[in-house]
Amino acid sequence: MDNLDLATVIPLLIGAFVVLIAFLIIVNRIFVNVGAREIAIKERRYLGAKMPPGRVVATEGEVGIQADVLKPGLHLIKFPFERVVRKVPLIEIGADELGIIEAVDGEPMPPGRIFAPDRAQNAHNNFQDPIAFIKRGGVKGIQLRTLPPGLWPIHPYLFRVSVAKATMIPQGKVGVITAADGDPLDPGRLLGKAITDHRNFQDAEQFIASGGQKGPQVDILTPGVYRILTQSTSFESNTDVKPGLFNVRLFDATGINENTIGLVEALDGAPLNPRDYVAEPVTGHDNFQDGHEFIGKGGQRGPQKDILLPGTYYINPFLFKVISETAKEIRPGEVAVVVSNVGKDPSEEVRREMAQKVRQRMEREEKEQAEVSAARLDVMDDKRTVDET
Repeated sequence: MDNLDLATVIPLLIGAFVVLIAFLIIVNRIFVNVGAREIAIKERRYLGAKMPPGRVVATEGEVGIQADVLKPGLHLIKFPFERVVRKVPLIEIGADELGIIEAVDGEPMPPGRIFAPDRAQNAHNNFQDPIAFIKRGGVKGIQLRTLPPGLWPIHPYLFRVSVAKATMIPQGKVGVITAADGDPLDPGRLLGKAITDHRNFQDAEQFIASGGQKGPQVDILTPGVYRILTQSTSFESNTDVKPGLFNVRLFDATGINENTIGLVEALDGAPLNPRDYVAEPVTGHDNFQDGHEFIGKGGQRGPQKDILLPGTYYINPFLFKVISETAKEIRPGEVAVVVSNVGKDPSEEVRREMAQKVRQRMEREEKEQAEVSAARLDVMDDKRTVDET
């Protein structure tokens, strides 16, 4: 009897254990716990529509890697139709960094462009909502919108993330910007026109949307720290370098020493009048430190009337050439003759008056010289008479 009972119980226990294991496996597949610093990627395997050609992630029940991700917490998935293929850590952007996003799925890049505009108008909430990015017309390629410092749940199948360091301009330096994308330069111009509201090139979308031009820029960066879309390095590989919209080159600020002045020549601007040697002065450029104002007010190319006095100036070296010249010292008892190369040509009447004054002065000097010579002769005659007596 005992043997019969044991023979009956053992299969029941084994069956119950198998059922329990199967139940735990199913529960483990149905319920997914995602940690506080990670996300989970899902895949739909059965019973769904086929993804359109060229697409990377699936939406609206399509079969394939799903666009929506599981964020931290406990989730119920549609097992066996769906499964979690992997968990990935949140993307961390440091305090002195910015995250550069490259979308591997989306609408094609506009013709002639290198960087993708955010057509979704951030409906994706800094790329945290992949479905919104796809549905709102997100564009494939390196994005103009960047990630600020923080932790971000970014879909690794839809977006590749690289990191760029914040740009620091030290004291005594200026940062000269060159844009790799944008509208072409205006004919005859050397520098891209100034664009407002791009916040020192930190808003790449505004720069492009407002007609920012490709090439060296009129505006410069003065000492400070800036979050600019520059060259970045991939999270996955330090050798995978992504190009940036902007390249920043450092130049020394312009220093004018004591007893010297700075002569300024503009390399870009409105054309100089062929009859003039020096450009017409414009106001508001703050000692040539505001190139935008100089160009906007019609500043001309060529030598400038305004000079720089001793001091330090943050000037765009691509827009202005500064030559230091020793200041002239006029000592007591000396006069300086100044010849002007600018101004109106004298009229014929003025010329005659000037010639008459020159003749009168020469006659007066000649008369004075004759009187001096006669006086000397009289002195010599008087001395000779005294000697003879």
